[in-house]
Amino acid sequence: MPVSENAIGRAISDLRDPEARGAVSYVIVGLGTPAPEIREVDGAPPGSYPTLQEAKSRTMAALQEQIASAKDSLARIRATGVVIGRRR
Repeated sequence: MPVSENAIGRAISDLRDPEARGAVSYVIVGLGTPAPEIREVDGAPPGSYPTLQEAKSRTMAALQEQIASAKDSLARIRATGVVIGRRR
């Protein structure tokens, strides 16, 4: 579910260097959901990332883990009730 503009932080500003550190940090809202968002916040609250690149890397890694888990689940569901090598 998308996060409202005022729920936490602000939309990401355009940056020339996503690895730059500044007066803002980045939080990931909805990590572990199908649609996480990265938001810009003032200061450095707990759980925030100092650079946009770090927040993006963490978000992408989490999504890749979810995709791998979903693929495993699909394989198990497809195999449910299937007996290989036995004739009736």
